Amino acid sequence: MASIESRIDNFIAEHGLDTDIKEEISVLVLGCMEDLYRQVFTAPVPETDSKKAKKVLKADKVEDPTTCETIDELNNCTTGVLNQFCKDHGLKVGGNKKEIKDRVWRHMQGESSEEDKSTRGKPKKEKKAAEKHACFGTNASGADCAISATEVFCAHHFCHRHIADAQKFIDAKAKGTTIAEPVKPKTKATKTPETEPVSAKQAKPTKKKVVAPPPPPPPESEPEEEELEEEDYEDQQETDTEQ
Repeated sequence: MASIESRIDNFIAEHGLDTDIKEEISVLVLGCMEDLYRQVFTAPVPETDSKKAKKVLKADKVEDPTTCETIDELNNCTTGVLNQFCKDHGLKVGGNKKEIKDRVWRHMQGESSEEDKSTRGKPKKEKKAAEKHACFGTNASGADCAISATEVFCAHHFCHRHIADAQKFIDAKAKGTTIAEPVKPKTKATKTPETEPVSAKQAKPTKKKVVAPPPPPPPESEPEEEELEEEDYEDQQETDTEQ
């Protein structure tokens, strides 16, 4: 309170006021302090609407990095948006948000380095299908040829069969007539004599085993001669005994 009274005295002296007004000023100051105390400690704290806060945050998000004029504005882009930008422009993908943001910003400023570029192979270009043209010639019956044209002669397309007579077909159609290609005579197909298939591997010659002939049988004895000798021997003995 002493400091408040000294402030009031200084205020009265500086402005040349009557000293009797000191009490009225003190009452005024104390009343202001009571109001301030009541407002600070008893008034409810206002609650923020979460839905409104979310809407404000969503509104701050940037979906197109090219709309950012400073590198700090790229912070309002999500990591997914920055990575998609890198994919679309052949830059490396991945890393923390600061690395991706710097990479995108360098590309937007035309200062991309070889390290910023993606190492993946470029997508292959689709091959264009060759245009098909109808042949300008006519077949044996005088109708338009149905074979696809492969050659060009005098701004007209011809197949491999009619390119040799291209000028004839052009002149004939200019006159309103058509020329027919000659009909090739049919040739009978000759059958080639069938040949026996030759085996790749020829049969190996087989070795024959040489078998030794059996030994000759032993000579048979002559039984008749032996019997005759025995009979002669017995007859001799009988004659001896008789004598």
